[in-house]
Amino acid sequence: MSGLSLKFEHQKTSCKAGKVNETQVKEKLLPFIGGSSAIGGIIHVTNGQIYSFAEAAELRLVKRSIAIEMLQAQVATGGVLNPKNGQKCELRNAIQSNLVPNEFEMHLQEAEKAFKGRAFK
Repeated sequence: MSGLSLKFEHQKTSCKAGKVNETQVKEKLLPFIGGSSAIGGIIHVTNGQIYSFAEAAELRLVKRSIAIEMLQAQVATGGVLNPKNGQKCELRNAIQSNLVPNEFEMHLQEAEKAFKGRAFK
């Protein structure tokens, strides 16, 4: 069982035993189940290189669908992360700087709208 699973199990047991209440459990577990940041990229375990998800998909280190999902998470938390320098940029800038390929744009626009909100007339 992983450390995180043990933490969840301990909190569940403590709550059932009446040692902590539901609010206390939520406060303790929130850092593990929520957040406002996303994973920036991957590190190749063999050569130590850092790759963006788009690069990793191009090199077939991850599936294209996984790369898109991870980039959607980045965009939904405020922008595309450049794993090499830690900078966050808007989707349009990420595409212009080749951090994200043009063919991913359609998949990522909805996540950007979710972050920015939609303007209604």
